[in-house]
Amino acid sequence: MSDDTALDPKLKTAIGAVCAFGALFALGGFVLWGRAAGVSVAIGAAIAATNLYALARIIRALTTPGASRSVAGWTFALLLKMVFLFGGLWLLLKGGFVTLLPLAAGYMTLPIGIALGNLVSSGETASKSESTKDA
Repeated sequence: MSDDTALDPKLKTAIGAVCAFGALFALGGFVLWGRAAGVSVAIGAAIAATNLYALARIIRALTTPGASRSVAGWTFALLLKMVFLFGGLWLLLKGGFVTLLPLAAGYMTLPIGIALGNLVSSGETASKSESTKDA
């Protein structure tokens, strides 16, 4: 990845945590409630991770100083992301490809992953700053 598209370490950790918890929740769905629940949880977690990644890229493009960007273009990308998110969810639910509660359980990996990603990354940052103070 080039430097201008590189993701923040906290964000990488958060996306990784969303994916890890998504896999864990999907496995639980498969074991406890069957194939349909497991697939619905996995799809919800995939939507959550994709949504986080897309939002991070859009926000970074809009807030990076000196970056060549079109505010109107990125605003359109943000609106398009929302259309795909809600439209995709509607199509998945209306078509019967997923069930609502397991899908929501998969999507709930988003706040869990963000919180855990920030806690883990903050701990790594704190330990690095303490080790530089001791040196």
